[in-house]
Amino acid sequence: MTSEINISKIGENMIEIINIIAIVLGPIAAVLITRYVQVRSERRKEKSEIFRTLMTYRGQGWSNYECVNCLNMIEVVFYDNQDVVDKWKDLFEKYCKDQLDQSDQLKIATAQHKLLEAMAKCLGYSDHIDWDTIQHSYVPQWLSNNNLKQQELFDAQLAIAKSIECSAGQKLQRTDMQ
Repeated sequence: MTSEINISKIGENMIEIINIIAIVLGPIAAVLITRYVQVRSERRKEKSEIFRTLMTYRGQGWSNYECVNCLNMIEVVFYDNQDVVDKWKDLFEKYCKDQLDQSDQLKIATAQHKLLEAMAKCLGYSDHIDWDTIQHSYVPQWLSNNNLKQQELFDAQLAIAKSIECSAGQKLQRTDMQ
């Protein structure tokens, strides 16, 4: 009977110890798990934001500040996906060429699409976003026309500024000769 009482007390003591451990470790585990889930969620959100921005502007070119900022963040945000980082480095190499001709523009567009494809795969969208989806974007004609007119206006302003600069330089040279 005494051995049964001792075993019973040991069992009760073990249950109390387990309860104390559960009371102490339960909230700690909950906080750690919650923090882990929050960090993963935030990282996915950052990746998704970059992907969405680049997908949004894929038909218009990535020469605006928002896209440039996204491109500059790829190595930081996608550091854990070597395929995405490699595709970005390939695109970056193509961007760094001094003079771009028509074939270079095609190579850049292909590299951009490959980067988007790697991002879609990383984010788990590859079943829904394929190569055809990435290549076909909607850009209304009025927007293309507007962008072309803005470029023409900029070129004209630049030509006027250069003309004024040359005229001022010639007047300055004549004044110096006199």
